[in-house]
Amino acid sequence: MENNITELARTGFVLIRGLLDGRIKGGQKAALDLAEALHNLPDTGNSFAYELTAQQLREFATKYPHLGDLLTGLTNDLFYN
Repeated sequence: MENNITELARTGFVLIRGLLDGRIKGGQKAALDLAEALHNLPDTGNSFAYELTAQQLREFATKYPHLGDLLTGLTNDLFYN
C-alpha cells in the first residue's frame, strides 16, 4: 500500500499542477478539491486517515469523472478495500 500512496501523491501533485496551469481541464476549483482529497494521505497503519482519504477521493472522482479516471489504477486499493 505504501508504494501506491507515494505514487498517488506524485500523480495527484502532477494533476494539481496541470489543473492550475491550464494543461488539464478542470481549473482551480478541481485543483483545490484534489488537494483537499489528498490532504490526509494515510501513514502505514492509520485506518482513520485511510478511510477519510478513500471517501474524499471517491467524492472527487464522482464530481470530476474525467480526472478520477486518471487516478483509478492508483486508487483501486483505497476504493475497494
